[in-house]
Amino acid sequence: MVPAIAIALLVVGGAIALVFDRLWQDSAFLELRAAGEAAALAAANRLADDSTLRKVPDWETICQTARTAASDIAARNLVGGQPVKLWADEEGDIELGREIEDATGGKVFVRTSERPDCVAVHIEQGRGPSNPVGLLVRDLTGAGRLLRTTVRAKVDHHVAGLRPYEGVNAPMLPIAIAAVGPTGWDAAVTAGAGLDTSSVPYGTATVTPIPDGVSEVTVWSAPIEADPEQQMLATVHVFDIGNGLSGRKLADQCRDGWSADDLRKHGGELWLDGKPLTLKSTPKIPNEVTTELRSLIGQARMCLLYDAVTPGSSPDQWNLICSRLVAVRILAIQQSPDGMVVLQLQPAVVVTRTAIVDDEMPVLWNPYVCKALLTN
Repeated sequence: MVPAIAIALLVVGGAIALVFDRLWQDSAFLELRAAGEAAALAAANRLADDSTLRKVPDWETICQTARTAASDIAARNLVGGQPVKLWADEEGDIELGREIEDATGGKVFVRTSERPDCVAVHIEQGRGPSNPVGLLVRDLTGAGRLLRTTVRAKVDHHVAGLRPYEGVNAPMLPIAIAAVGPTGWDAAVTAGAGLDTSSVPYGTATVTPIPDGVSEVTVWSAPIEADPEQQMLATVHVFDIGNGLSGRKLADQCRDGWSADDLRKHGGELWLDGKPLTLKSTPKIPNEVTTELRSLIGQARMCLLYDAVTPGSSPDQWNLICSRLVAVRILAIQQSPDGMVVLQLQPAVVVTRTAIVDDEMPVLWNPYVCKALLTN
């Protein structure tokens, strides 16, 4: 009788151990997955920083910085009570590359160090001493001690527009910059004719007088008393997205970005997928806006480019024809006694959850705006 009871207790105890071990595995796997997602997204964000805009990007350094970011974030996470370790060397646990279509139309990951936009994080964790029941089960059943998973994330630059949602505003400025002309964006930035005088170290908003290989553009508004002919010389406008052109409302947008309510006249979203967008504007920047722009020096924000400007319904109002979304950092602001505002701007990269992406349209590829997302 006693041996039978002992055997029964052993069987029951083993069954209970299996149940607890399964619960531990499920909980630990969720923790492992969360750590992998955080690491993959951290690396993806580093693949889209301002250094990618340099005339000659240092992709070796960018890739290593991305791997290090993934490793650092992973180390802050615990799985089964133990910190996560990712090897950040080139042959380690973090692979960089691209997702391409295979013969069946499915997406496959291909390693590359030349302008990668996708990260694959291979993450694993043992049971460790925090799960003694699991160690017993391993001894009884021969079950392995490791949990493993792979998490992929990418930065999608195929941006078709912006869609703010509750609690998440689009980091947008209500300003538009001239795209064409000898001092416009296309000449200064795209063609690289602009000066390169300053830089903003990653993770800061501090402007330093050190060139960084990214061409800058300088734009100016019209004086407050400028007549229509003088206003035509301006290369930056503030525009009405649906809330009017009052200085206070525009300043609020500079500070807070765009909410879904700000875009209510556009259905809560703004599409910039190649179709021209006509917006009311003025080249006279209100003092409230200038004050808010000063507080944003060094920070990355999105804005629009305009290709043409036509007279509006009043002497100070114009119509902008816009079709492109870019991102900038304000390096310096000067305001003259007549109210003219001069902005020294540097192109930037903004990673935002509010971006509407469509990777089926290569023509939408935008080096300045993207969205980081998980792909598996």
